[in-house]
Amino acid sequence: MQKIEKNYVFLENVRASVVVHGPDTKVIACNKAAQNLFGLTKEQMLGKEAIDPFWKFYNEDKSDMKQPDYPVNYVLAHKKELKDFIAGIHRPDREYITWVLIDAVPEFSSTGKVTCIIVTCMDITKLRQLEAERENLIKDLQHALGEVKTLRGILPICSFCKNIRNDRGYYERVENYIHKVSGADFSHTVCPDCMKKNYPELSTSMTKKKE
Repeated sequence: MQKIEKNYVFLENVRASVVVHGPDTKVIACNKAAQNLFGLTKEQMLGKEAIDPFWKFYNEDKSDMKQPDYPVNYVLAHKKELKDFIAGIHRPDREYITWVLIDAVPEFSSTGKVTCIIVTCMDITKLRQLEAERENLIKDLQHALGEVKTLRGILPICSFCKNIRNDRGYYERVENYIHKVSGADFSHTVCPDCMKKNYPELSTSMTKKKE
């Protein structure tokens, strides 16, 4: 094992996470970045097989990935490299999924047998979070645009009480309806004309004070 590790000592200078698996899927080398990514020490990672219960990967839809689809198992089964593969990693010490972009490249002997699989991972968790936030923002904007278009249309309003008929056929106060479809809040006041009509004495008093 020490001889194998010496052959891959240069991996420590690689910023990306690198894990080297043998033809039996056991980890034969890993760099510091890989240890940080998986939350394991070097001693804990070396010797682990792809079927080890610690490894748990997720598909992009967050469903559990089947073991035959694990990057190392896939490469061994198809004997070809895997490029730009997105997967989620389960870590017991985290409540969220760690998302990674994976490349898995096999090396072959002169007889065509796989001698090892070099797996590199880039942590894209923050990028995925930003993409999710952007998608949510777009949905919110589309929803808001739909509400604006609704307000620009013809609204059925009662000629007497001035209540608006909603999409369920019920009438409700104008301010309630607009708040639901636009989120706008209302502050109630009294315009000068209504003040004169409904509160003539108060209106006269206010006018004198201004003079």
